[in-house]
Amino acid sequence: KNILGYEIRNFPMCLVYIRDQLNENPRLQSMITSGIWIMYGYLLTEQQTSTMSTDIIHNYLTNVSRLIVCISDHDELIRRIIAFRYLLDYSFENRIHEPLALGK
Repeated sequence: KNILGYEIRNFPMCLVYIRDQLNENPRLQSMITSGIWIMYGYLLTEQQTSTMSTDIIHNYLTNVSRLIVCISDHDELIRRIIAFRYLLDYSFENRIHEPLALGK
């Protein structure tokens, strides 16, 4: 298993890019992709990141993808992606990461 390391330091900039993409591009596929990457970014910025293997992250992303894609209501799907964006903005403003908030 590969263990995540130094590249984690680059993820705040990745999250900035994703936030900007969400604001500029309303196309559904881009929003779904961005939402998944936001979840991925949050996973990588948790306190215990350095001990998480790529297998754990792969399984996490797979589950997140299923949860997002299986939402049949188009409006509800968009609402959830927008919620991800606001959660991201909140974390930037307060300079904190709250992985537990994603489960609420």
